Amino acid sequence: MGYDLKEGTYSKRPLSDDEMWKTVNWLFSTHSINETSYKFLFFKSLIDCLDQVDSKGRISFEQVFSRFTEISWNIVVKYNVRQKAITADHKECVLEQILYDFYRISFENKYVTWNEIWDEDRIKLCKKVKSACKRYVVGALYSDMNELLYSFNKKEEWIEFNPNMVQFIKVNRGIIENLNFYKWAKFYEQVNNKATEEKLAFLLSNGFARKNESIYRAMLAYEFERTTVKAEKEQLPNTIELMLVAEAHSSYDTDSEESQITEDEYEDEMYGSYEKMREYLQDPILLINNMKKKRVGNII
Repeated sequence: MGYDLKEGTYSKRPLSDDEMWKTVNWLFSTHSINETSYKFLFFKSLIDCLDQVDSKGRISFEQVFSRFTEISWNIVVKYNVRQKAITADHKECVLEQILYDFYRISFENKYVTWNEIWDEDRIKLCKKVKSACKRYVVGALYSDMNELLYSFNKKEEWIEFNPNMVQFIKVNRGIIENLNFYKWAKFYEQVNNKATEEKLAFLLSNGFARKNESIYRAMLAYEFERTTVKAEKEQLPNTIELMLVAEAHSSYDTDSEESQITEDEYEDEMYGSYEKMREYLQDPILLINNMKKKRVGNII
């Protein structure tokens, strides 16, 4: 299994855009097995650290897991979103255990923002998360990305990015992050309960959750996308969400069995053709029009 790997080396052969799209897409497909949210958290952390590489194109585990811990802080401590499905013993995953223990001991369950934590305490917390989580996620994501995104060494604690993949991700960052947020939110829907969703809805009651938007997607958007007053006011549309809700506003007969377009069918459209997936994400109207044509054909 990938998570057991102690080190790995990325392939230095030339890569086509199609191969890199397929590599990225694997993480977001049903073929990638996710027992926890770690891969989504780690992938987001890596993307955020792309500009921090040294002369060898490397970042340290300390760098990436510092970002990993910072991202996790609000999701776990502020919103109480589970990072793993509830087990028979209701035991928290190791990431939750570390964050909650620190939270209870240091702040007696009184929420503080990440920036309010003393630097020394943040460093200690990040080291604990790094030591515990590096075992599970570094090799697993390396394998899921077809051994193309990075090389790594767990003993020496470094990650070296594949420059071809870095350039590709930077060019397509908006699309790739949208996909990651979307699948990340879908994972949270599967492993959390109604009470968590209701609490999130209350905390985000200031209009950040848009119509037909998952409350977990709204949470991620609130934390990572809507950081300015301008963005909050404009409520910028998310391309994937447009795809998934477009037909709800269609004038066609939505009661007929033939006209029902499920979310899985939308994903089939997106993932069945990597070329089309790129077109759709860059211009969701293409997918909307395609879905309408299919529905007209079914009705006729």
